[in-house]
Amino acid sequence: MAYGSCPHQKKTVPPPAPTAIPSPPEPEMRRWRHPVDAGTASNQASTHYIHCALAYQNQLLAEIKTLLEHIALQGGPEKGEK
Repeated sequence: MAYGSCPHQKKTVPPPAPTAIPSPPEPEMRRWRHPVDAGTASNQASTHYIHCALAYQNQLLAEIKTLLEHIALQGGPEKGEK
């Protein structure tokens, strides 16, 4: 049997050498201040308005996508068409 081939013998692995380049410190986190429950009714109204506007925009985009897919299936406009 060769030296060090015994399955019961522990193999020592040297620890990794410490890196010579120190890592830079993390920058300080800056966060925006949040309003403290100021105007929750107006916030809800504006949030509802934004929700409705985005829903309408998504509906328009879905219609545009359908029209473009329809045009692509037809082979697109010919050179003389607009």
